[in-house]
Amino acid sequence: MQPARAVHIAFCGMQPVAQGPQPAMSQNAVCGTGFSPAEVIALVLSGRRGTASWAVVANSFGTFAFTLPPAACAYVPGNLVARGNRGDVSNVLTVTFLSCRPNL
Repeated sequence: MQPARAVHIAFCGMQPVAQGPQPAMSQNAVCGTGFSPAEVIALVLSGRRGTASWAVVANSFGTFAFTLPPAACAYVPGNLVARGNRGDVSNVLTVTFLSCRPNL
């Protein structure tokens, strides 16, 4: 039996957004690592209002970057998980309203 790969998702490409006198960080980009090259990945966001999913494909290095679409705001706060079509399952990433703030 082949050992499972360590797949991981995290926020990336965070950009400052205006918030009163102090800038806040928008967390609307998610990056994944450790997937198989060309693996099709379902990003599943589950929140109090239901579940939504989006598909991405890992590049030749087994990584991806995905910007959460505005429709994701309907499901936050929630938990995001990446599930690959080759059985890979990522850690859980908590998505909050910071992900819905527009970028400057």
